[in-house]
Amino acid sequence: MTFEYENLGIDRIPYGPYSITVNRLVKKQYDVIIVGKVIWDLTHFRLIQKFPNLFWLSEKIPAVKIAYAVSGHRTNMDMLKKIREDVKRILCTYALIGVRDDLTMQMMVEAGVDKHVTVLKVPDPAFMYEAKPLDMNFLLKKYNITTDRPIIGLLLFGKPELSAAVCRHYRAKGYQIVNFNMFNPFVDINLGHLIDPFEWAALFKALTFCITDRFHCSVFCIKYNIPFVAIEPYEPRTLLNSKVYDLLKEFGLT
Repeated sequence: MTFEYENLGIDRIPYGPYSITVNRLVKKQYDVIIVGKVIWDLTHFRLIQKFPNLFWLSEKIPAVKIAYAVSGHRTNMDMLKKIREDVKRILCTYALIGVRDDLTMQMMVEAGVDKHVTVLKVPDPAFMYEAKPLDMNFLLKKYNITTDRPIIGLLLFGKPELSAAVCRHYRAKGYQIVNFNMFNPFVDINLGHLIDPFEWAALFKALTFCITDRFHCSVFCIKYNIPFVAIEPYEPRTLLNSKVYDLLKEFGLT
């Protein structure tokens, strides 16, 4: 594959009320607009943005519209049925749609979008990350992680009883317990507030084992072939709604 341009001019899209933002995008006359996020959820869950939000890219926008690794994994399919024609009207004006899980692919099929637009299942964008070369021995020494004991990454959030039990169990076995996500009071070393994104990604390579309820932590364990346990951060409506299960299924790890 060859590219005519190695660098493309990009712009930061202003975000505001839906109708106002759509009008801004129309007036901007962009050549191409690309969206890619876990943002196509159709659900009554109060924390999810209403339909349509900006990431659906209104059919009024004349630019070439592309979706890359978009997901609506929390979608209630009964809700999709009620607004199927609206979803189809908007998404059929896209040039290309890449989705990152089976449920979002099913959304495209149920709405009939796949009959008008090329829809592909693509990996989570984090799989494309190429690690910045770092001296791992220096990195571990910098954060007081010893190399003479196995290292567990405990990357959980809001599960104090589970965290405490895991730490007691593995500390008794002589493991170091390291966290480099949100603060966890039960681990031996908390690094989330100290490391930069490159160090965050690199630290997975040092782990003996990982226990996590963070989706992208599972992605990096797979990338670097680190044994791990993936825990759902919340109970999915159905198995199809589970991002974690979809990820493990793709790699034959269920």
